[in-house]
Amino acid sequence: FLLFVLFQLTGTLAQQDAEAEKELFREVENYLYSPQQNHKQSKALFKEVKSVAETGNADAMYYLGMLQKDGIGTSQNLKKARNSFKKAHDLGNTKAAYAVGYFHLKGMGAVPQDYKKAYNWFKKSSEPIATHWRAKMEFLGLGRAVNKQKAIKLLASNNLLNSETLLKQYQLAE
Repeated sequence: FLLFVLFQLTGTLAQQDAEAEKELFREVENYLYSPQQNHKQSKALFKEVKSVAETGNADAMYYLGMLQKDGIGTSQNLKKARNSFKKAHDLGNTKAAYAVGYFHLKGMGAVPQDYKKAYNWFKKSSEPIATHWRAKMEFLGLGRAVNKQKAIKLLASNNLLNSETLLKQYQLAE
């Protein structure tokens, strides 16, 4: 009986931890784009996210990278952000693959612009914006041979308003 109670308690605590983490990530997501940011709240949020990230949580590691990239609650540090995104991806977060790809696409934070690397990172991501960028790279021949048909196919299958708009433009140019 004691073993049963212990399993129940452990399961309940794990579920509460998971809910608390989800709430933290919702809070971070909202805070990233809030005009109401303040120094004290930023520091507290950064500290909390960093603490969860240090447990090996892929989503927390992604949000740690976002905070580092934007300098929220910490000094802006693009190198640390990119490393956090890479760790998040290694832990299973596909949003992070898009973020790393964007660093290579734009040549951000001491990362040389490299379209091939950007494309490969975008390919690892399930984010619609990563597919959108892949389509643009296919159409324009960035880091690869021009493949307008593949670009149009990617855009047509992508559920993103920007992709719908770009699809129309690419179809007219085709």
